[in-house]
Amino acid sequence: MLIQPDGKIVVAGQSNLGGATDFIALRFLSDGSLDTGFGNNGIVRTALAGSYNYGWYCALQPDGKILVTGPTHNGTNLDFGMVRLQPNGSLDQSFGNGGKVITALSNGDDYSWSCALQPDGKILLAGNSPLAGSPVFALARYHANGSLDTGFGDQGKVRTPVGPAVSRGRSVAVQSDGKILLGGSAGEGSAEDLALVRYLADGSLDPSFGNGGIVISPAGAGEDKLWKVLVQPDGKILASGYALGDQSGFDFAVLRYRPDGTPDTDFGDQGIALIPVGPGNDFGIDIALQSDGKIVMTGAAVDLSYDLAVVRLENSFFSGTFEPAGEASDFYFFPNPFHSTANLSFQLMQAERVRVLLYDPLGRKVRTLLEETLPPGEFERAIDLKGFPGGLYYLHLQTDSTEQVIRVLHLY
Repeated sequence: MLIQPDGKIVVAGQSNLGGATDFIALRFLSDGSLDTGFGNNGIVRTALAGSYNYGWYCALQPDGKILVTGPTHNGTNLDFGMVRLQPNGSLDQSFGNGGKVITALSNGDDYSWSCALQPDGKILLAGNSPLAGSPVFALARYHANGSLDTGFGDQGKVRTPVGPAVSRGRSVAVQSDGKILLGGSAGEGSAEDLALVRYLADGSLDPSFGNGGIVISPAGAGEDKLWKVLVQPDGKILASGYALGDQSGFDFAVLRYRPDGTPDTDFGDQGIALIPVGPGNDFGIDIALQSDGKIVMTGAAVDLSYDLAVVRLENSFFSGTFEPAGEASDFYFFPNPFHSTANLSFQLMQAERVRVLLYDPLGRKVRTLLEETLPPGEFERAIDLKGFPGGLYYLHLQTDSTEQVIRVLHLY
């Protein structure tokens, strides 16, 4: 599901009609009624290949076009599938083959679970693909026109074994520095653990993250599943899913990592929060950040039947300076709240590269405000947000020696 800037709501999935399963996208007005200006009275059905097409994810491009992604059956096995719709629901003929893209990563079943958009317009599909008989983490990257980006990985495709047995990638996120996170699970049967892999922009593993680019985290007493990965404005990483807690069964699980992949021990119990919701199994799936930084997690709580469950957690990452590697550089933003323009002052004790990034309340980078290398001294820079909607924003301030996040209120 996604919410457009105009308040309209797009939901993606699959629909069985006449024995065939197709991608489906529905768009609703803000009052919950179908948007009759989208597709066929608010509904778009699309077959990619064969009779089985499973729409599992949707994303909104800045130009208003809509991506629906998921696995599609070619008659023998599953491939990565993707369609792009115009804002009115028609297929975008400039994308792929008549608005459709199908990619085989192997000769077996390739499952695409999610997608992410890069700031440069490139598109990432993420999931798992078999390698040497076992599923492994998998990524494919495309240009904005739907063609594979052959400069990424092996001709646009990457497959990564995580752990000694089965590994399944599910959720992908792009960091502000262009690095790519893919989260999922690794292990086998009742011994799966939560797993994260970080790639450089070219698709190679990031050696500065975890163990050669890979982090495996046992969260519970047995089978653990990761379903969503999210990057906070301060660069820390949230992962959500479920893990085996006490004898009552599975619990919601949220883990927080530092940017280098180590557990953030200031969060939960050594970086892990297990939350029992109901008397039986609790399956956490999705996670989001509120404008005040609190974590909202959704999923299902099971007793005799499945019930919708929503949990909210405290999250104190929006203030203070952390992980100084050298002498700290203090930043001051004034006035705050402010109308359109404000000032940022800071002092550098040594020559350093300075970056100032602006994030919205959902943790999405909206602009790079400053990026330059400066000598030691005192500096002041004007911050201009004319034309930006009023509301809460976060300034992520980075130097070679320190990082700081400042919450700012733009009045209009």
